[in-house]
Amino acid sequence: PMLLMGDEVGRSQGGNNNTWCQNNPLGWMIWDSKKCDLELLKFVKKLLIVRKQLPEIFNPANLPHYSNDYQKDNTEALWVQWHGVKKNKPDWGHWSHTIGLSINQGKNGAVMWMGLNAYSISMFFELPTASSNWERLLDTANPSPNDLITPEKQPNQKSIELESKSLVVLL
Repeated sequence: PMLLMGDEVGRSQGGNNNTWCQNNPLGWMIWDSKKCDLELLKFVKKLLIVRKQLPEIFNPANLPHYSNDYQKDNTEALWVQWHGVKKNKPDWGHWSHTIGLSINQGKNGAVMWMGLNAYSISMFFELPTASSNWERLLDTANPSPNDLITPEKQPNQKSIELESKSLVVLL
């Protein structure tokens, strides 16, 4: 994902992605901190710290292919695998409200899993086999500032429940 100027403080442009030619408040940057989403800014800053601490996982340059079959035999290569609520079964339909993604290292298993539930109710997701025990890093169902948490061990976890309209990241 890419951040554009103002995304980190909630500058939405009213949902318009083409404001470059509009000289009005729709395309202007919010400079008054009283009108900014400062909780969102804190959250983005925390995410950037995590990204810097784990460059081997969160650097797109380290993921040369987004294929389930890429270099599974190479124990060092990272590769991406898509999931739905069932592992290895992403639902690409326009009606789908859930998606999961794992970053795997060769045949060693998943080193990171991310699940998104945009559905109106909580959903259970099957988890891929991890290279070690899962640790929950992020859960947006938790109120701020507890959404980004100190990793906690989740031994032998085979599935996880994601609350409605939430994102969970496991390492």
